[in-house]
Amino acid sequence: CGGGLDYPCSGHGECLSMRSLAHLSTTDDVPTPKIYGADPNNANTWDADRIYGCSCDNGYEGYDCSLRSCVTGKDFLHTS
Repeated sequence: CGGGLDYPCSGHGECLSMRSLAHLSTTDDVPTPKIYGADPNNANTWDADRIYGCSCDNGYEGYDCSLRSCVTGKDFLHTS
């Protein structure tokens, strides 16, 4: 995972397999779990338990969770 072996996910997330990350997927903060790698003979998902990535804590993003997330959305101070 990003951040190296000594400090995975820069201390702001969890290093998980592609299979595990698929179960945690969301759309607009609504859980939308996917099934990835259920069939070990599927050539498209052979990497389910071999490739790892970071699942970042709230407020962090990036491949290694080293970036702080910026506030996004409608600007309530804008009056037009």
